[in-house]
Amino acid sequence: MEQDHIGRMLAEMRYTKLGSAQVGDFLRIASNMYHAKGKAFYTAHILYTHRGTPVAIFELCTLAVDMKARRAINLPDFVFARLSEN
Repeated sequence: MEQDHIGRMLAEMRYTKLGSAQVGDFLRIASNMYHAKGKAFYTAHILYTHRGTPVAIFELCTLAVDMKARRAINLPDFVFARLSEN
């Protein structure tokens, strides 16, 4: 991405509460890209307690941006290649 001057811009974020955590709980996150089309790719980030209890999910829609022109561009091939690995 750095070589091709491609950046990312958050277009949309959705938060869904799945459970609760206690003060002092150790939290971890699992992330996955689940869809890509046109100029955007979609990722889900699930927040868990150390015991594995889901706390929340954050879903992000992110645009690929040509950093020189400062415009959204079609996703580069490596994004689709990464998505096919999942």
